[in-house]
Amino acid sequence: MREAGLFLKSFGLDGAFPAETLSATATNGRVGAWPDRRRHPLVVLSPGFGVSRFTLTGLAEELAGRGFVVAAMDHAYESVGTAFSGGRMLTCIACERARNEQDLEAVTAGRAKDVSSCKGCEFARHVAGAPPRR
Repeated sequence: MREAGLFLKSFGLDGAFPAETLSATATNGRVGAWPDRRRHPLVVLSPGFGVSRFTLTGLAEELAGRGFVVAAMDHAYESVGTAFSGGRMLTCIACERARNEQDLEAVTAGRAKDVSSCKGCEFARHVAGAPPRR
């Protein structure tokens, strides 16, 4: 819920409605769902700069409903709020520091590294039926 609160605050909407309303939005996702054994194409969703993965939930559900395995990821220090187990919260430090095109190019390079080394993405490749990367 802290992620939702920070998201609303970043857009000046923290007084518009409670963060609980946003964080309680129903989805069709399931924790621990068993995939079927067939191969499926994998889509990795990477949100826009300063935005969290949960803003892509509708797109992720639409793609999953069409047979894709979908992995959505946040980028550390590049979204308004990323919660970790144990209560640790990362905020968008890059949003405060990116001042020019060169800074944004560095952000893009960092994002490419995030995707190529994402443990959750490697698990998603396994679920999709793709061989592990070597």
